[in-house]
Amino acid sequence: MKIKIVTFYWSNNLGALIQSLSLREYLQLNFGYETSFNDYLPKKLILRERMSQISKANSKYIFQLILKKINLYKWKKNIAFLDPPTQKKTFDKEFYIYGSDEIWNFTNPFFGYDPFYFGENNSNIKIAYAASIGNSDFNKKKEDYHEIVQYLRKFKAISVRDQASSNFIQKLINIKPHIVLDPCFLSLPKIFEGKISKKYQKFGEQKYFLIYGDYFKNDQIRLIQNFCKIKKIKIISAGYINNWADKNLIDVTPNDLIFFIKNAYQIATSMFHGVMLSYKFKKQFWISEDPYRKNKLEYFINKLNLKERYMDYFGKNELDYEINNAVFEEWLKFSKNFLNEEIN
Repeated sequence: MKIKIVTFYWSNNLGALIQSLSLREYLQLNFGYETSFNDYLPKKLILRERMSQISKANSKYIFQLILKKINLYKWKKNIAFLDPPTQKKTFDKEFYIYGSDEIWNFTNPFFGYDPFYFGENNSNIKIAYAASIGNSDFNKKKEDYHEIVQYLRKFKAISVRDQASSNFIQKLINIKPHIVLDPCFLSLPKIFEGKISKKYQKFGEQKYFLIYGDYFKNDQIRLIQNFCKIKKIKIISAGYINNWADKNLIDVTPNDLIFFIKNAYQIATSMFHGVMLSYKFKKQFWISEDPYRKNKLEYFINKLNLKERYMDYFGKNELDYEINNAVFEEWLKFSKNFLNEEIN
């Protein structure tokens, strides 16, 4: 048997790359089947990723932004051994896994509703792992629900990664899907521990506060700046432009990002995978709640009792990972068992 994964595998979003490659790694190591990605991606998504962050407002960093896209292209080709995407919606006779990521966001701001990600024209056996509707609202696009219902009913099994997605599936097909962990918790490929960009290696010996994301309010910025001034440490922004940081390091690869997270003194993030990776590496981290990502994070925060990680509580306490370790380990076991049972 061969396994094909349907997700945003060729992304310039570092979190999307990390989750997709982590799922591929886990499947290959634990099931022994040849595992690869279905190479379809919407043309609008590809064009958007090529131009993301490139604007007059960011002209100061234009060289780094272009270099980031070049470096990521080389990384995807030469390190992750990924094939560039196509617009061909074709399927081989294989076992299909849809997810992770917000592939079911039927109001996606870049390409809208794409029935391909719901299983259109795929008559093979298929399951969903940690799929998400992102920030979609159930009350939007009602005209498409009949079609989506027909597609979802053809899945052998469905799991999602957040409560909003679970509620959506329940309303449509009256099935309560399992809520599982993001693939980065299943198995983090060794390629992410590989070569770090030479110019960033020096940061492994420095104490710094890491910023990952670009949604931070003025009062949050002041809190971070004052904290770092007292601690006498630099503020580093990786992958995103934050002009209030001491250094903006834009042209980072997934290897670089994981390196920065693992070595950071503390972290502030507005990104879903910023939270996931911070938790994975047991870092002290703080969350700036981006409305776009609220749905995706809510269940994870509530289940692991992480409400005091929000910026409203900045600097007031440290996260004790031992308190909820049993809950996390049981959830991780549950997530792995879902794949084991459905694939075997």
